[in-house]
Amino acid sequence: MIVCTFWGIASGLVGAVVVLMGVIAFNPMLRAGYDVKLASGVITAGGTLGILIPPSVMIIVYAAVAGQSVVKLYAAAMFPGFFLALLYLVYIVGWAMINPKIAPPLPEEQTRVPVPDWVRKFQTVYSPNMLVGLAQALLSPAKASQIEADGRRLGYWTLLKHLCIALVPFALIAGTLWLVWWYVVIHQQAVAEAAVSGVQQLGTPGLESGPATPAEQGPPEGFYLWFALCAVVGAMLLVRYYWRMNADRFEVLKLLTSSVMPLGILTVVVLAVILFGITTATESAGVGAAVPSCWPSRRARSIGNAPRKRCS
Repeated sequence: MIVCTFWGIASGLVGAVVVLMGVIAFNPMLRAGYDVKLASGVITAGGTLGILIPPSVMIIVYAAVAGQSVVKLYAAAMFPGFFLALLYLVYIVGWAMINPKIAPPLPEEQTRVPVPDWVRKFQTVYSPNMLVGLAQALLSPAKASQIEADGRRLGYWTLLKHLCIALVPFALIAGTLWLVWWYVVIHQQAVAEAAVSGVQQLGTPGLESGPATPAEQGPPEGFYLWFALCAVVGAMLLVRYYWRMNADRFEVLKLLTSSVMPLGILTVVVLAVILFGITTATESAGVGAAVPSCWPSRRARSIGNAPRKRCS
């Protein structure tokens, strides 16, 4: 469901996401013993998020027919789309907890991530906590240079890359909080100031011009309290996560970073180019819809299940 959400954001189409996830995930879910209704329902329900979460092609069509602003419709559909994805996740997890037969647990050998030998040696030399060990290794890399990983000795660049991977959860939470603060506090006030700069008042100076706009009023009174609470909760989660970061958790983080992060970066780029006016919403949605539509045919062609078709 999470992967379907990311692909739905990137493509903006239902069919592209359903075909893509059907090729990738449907057969593995059936081989793992998942119920057919659950497997097909997750893929099709996740695919429908593509027409709701921006940049959605359907929203562009609706805006053209109804004569509404595409950007305003995107802003209005953002929260309901992600909230619907959360409700899907709650429903799937709850259904699986009530009836475990529809989603049997995987064997233990498939749930454990193999830890390379160099990681165990690294923990012995520095610290069982990977974040602390990587920070110590960057300050004193002499011991780390004696450890071999994939036939090569650990270099400074390798240690720095693994430290950046370990800091991905911190970057996600800190970046999200900064983006919310920038949009609600800084961006809104900058827009209000830019609207009145260079304008000379006409008429009676003391005459009231009417109620202030939301941008001129500033953030709501409860925003700072809720922002502080979210920041504290995020900090507590980070402290708990990094306190328990052993070799197994670090390898899981590496796998998630290499698999989910590309989709996340693609999503952020697609939304950012629309927000900053680099491309229009129609152009971003068109590019996002073209890539997932071509990718399944390339994958199927590689296993001999589809005729040759060229996608530019």
